[in-house]
Amino acid sequence: REEQYVISAFFSRLDSLITLHQRKYDKLCVLKKSMLDKMFPKGGSLYPEIRFAGFADPWEQRKLGEVARRVTRKNENGDSDLPLTISAQYGLVDQRTFFNSQVASKDMSGYFLLHRGEFAYNKSTSADSPWGAIKRLEKYDMGCVSTLYICFELLSGDPDFLVTYYETDRWYKAVQLIAAEGARNHGLLNIAPDDFFETQICIPKRIDEQCRIGAVFNRLDSLITLHQRKLELLRNIKKSMLDKMFV
Repeated sequence: REEQYVISAFFSRLDSLITLHQRKYDKLCVLKKSMLDKMFPKGGSLYPEIRFAGFADPWEQRKLGEVARRVTRKNENGDSDLPLTISAQYGLVDQRTFFNSQVASKDMSGYFLLHRGEFAYNKSTSADSPWGAIKRLEKYDMGCVSTLYICFELLSGDPDFLVTYYETDRWYKAVQLIAAEGARNHGLLNIAPDDFFETQICIPKRIDEQCRIGAVFNRLDSLITLHQRKLELLRNIKKSMLDKMFV
């Protein structure tokens, strides 16, 4: 009986730790969602609901093509053999790991070659991303993406801010306006690159305000990832202990 008590106490403690990190993770996700809603103007306004002290100027409407440039370089020299895909939740990820297989062609010379820090727009829609998803390559130095993607590099402004902006729904209307009617062919929006770079984005005039916003969400994402990893680790420990501590 004493051994039973020790085993049950161990797993009770483990469950408490899992619950604790789950709550922290959930709270951070709710906080991020709330901050995304309040720190970016909505309803045609040029003023966010909350902002950092010292900033009072109205935000400005800019065409994406004014702050970014399209990337169309091909992987002609075989610089990368890493096939990438966009996940609305995880960003640009290794296609082989994400799908447990390689969907891309083995010969990727005709694919776009994306470098770290550049962005890609996946026009494929889903429940999580009704107008597609725009993500920045952060995990790898370079990788290959389908030519169905629209790729671009930022010429001016803070990249962390733009990453966060495209996590909001503020850009949906601009894309909705250029999507051809009846364009959802197997969930893929029919959007021409030239039209995409004509879409309006709403950004702070001052680069330092962009940097402050980008930094706070970058920090929030790091905390969310930290608790997510701790959760996965604790769950794996529990699974392993359940397997090894019972006959």
